[in-house]
Order: sequence, then structure tokens, then C-alpha cells
Amino acid sequence: DSDGAGIKAALRAIPILKEVGITTKIINMKPYKDPDEFIKALGAEAYQERIDQAENSFLFEVRMEEQQHDMHDPEGKTAFYNAVAKMLCGFTEKLERDNYIEAVAAKYMISPQSVADAQDGARTEYKKSAKKREDGMVQSQKLLLTWLTNSPALFPKVQRYVGADDFTDPICHSVAKMLFEQYEKDGTVNPARIISTYEDEEQQR
Repeated sequence: DSDGAGIKAALRAIPILKEVGITTKIINMKPYKDPDEFIKALGAEAYQERIDQAENSFLFEVRMEEQQHDMHDPEGKTAFYNAVAKMLCGFTEKLERDNYIEAVAAKYMISPQSVADAQDGARTEYKKSAKKREDGMVQSQKLLLTWLTNSPALFPKVQRYVGADDFTDPICHSVAKMLFEQYEKDGTVNPARIISTYEDEEQQR
């Protein structure tokens, strides 16, 4: 839908679909709000023309980001380019990323090297953020295992939402598997027995 809520929904959907390998394009339905209104007013052929002219979803995201900045102000323009540089971090394949760098550079009349330089800086920050998120996930998993070990009565509540396979850290996953098996067997847990299955001191710790 071409209203504000529809645009927000599209911006939410694009990364979700990309994550599962679906390529998307954006159809411009203005001045109408949705396909139903558009087709009733202009017909199916006109709608097919809009489909044929559909916009690349990443360039749509870039265009929506542009609207958030004052492009006549050097500070606003810099903030926009930095935001786009962060968005480019979503492309893990170098060739694809380079093609989008080239497309952004051509559209906004800036040198590809400038976009690439900004993107290199953003990628370094992106990796740091990803590492922090990863560390946070591991901490969360360790904390939940600690709670379950100390308070087995929590198992019935936790099991409604979380299973052993939801633990993504390798050690946490194997510990969770043993812990859940112990509880399901007789309603108790034996942390010492779990620790003894590991020979490496660091893993035991």
C-alpha cells in the first residue's frame, strides 16, 4: 500500500524475505492506496505496466532513507551516505555489494570509491555490533541454563517456549540437551554428571 503504514510494512518485509532467499521489488501504486483501488480506477493493463516498472527493493530502501535527510545540507547528506553504507553491509557477497555500490554512486552522483570507503568503515562497525549481539546471545543462553540448574521447578514453564535445540552456542546446546533429558527422566538435574562428560578444562568451566 502506498500510504505511510504500507511503506513501513514494506520496509519491514524486505529484510525478512531477503533472509529466506526471496528477491523483492516494489510496485508504485500512486495516486491510489492499494491494488484494488488502482485496478478499479485504471484497469489491469495499467497495473501490469506498474509491475513491469517495479523498483529494486534495496534502491527503494535507499530512497526512503533519503527522505529522512536534508540533502541540501552537507551534514544531512553525510548522514544519508553513512546510513546507506550501513545498509550495504547486508550484502555478504562482494560482487553483489560492489554492484549496489556502483548503482548508489551513479544514482546520487558520488564516486563509487567514496561509497566503498564509507562502506568499509560501516562494515568494521557492523562486525563489532554482530560480535556484541553474538556474545549477548551466548550470555543469555548460559544464564537460562544456570536458572534451570538452580531451579528445576522452572522447567515446565520454560519448556512451553524453549527446547534444547533453541540453544545455538555449541556447548550450551549439548549441555541443554543433557539437562532436558535428565529432567524429563525423573524431574531432577545433575550438573556434576554433565560437567564430568567434558575433559577439556575450559569446557568444564
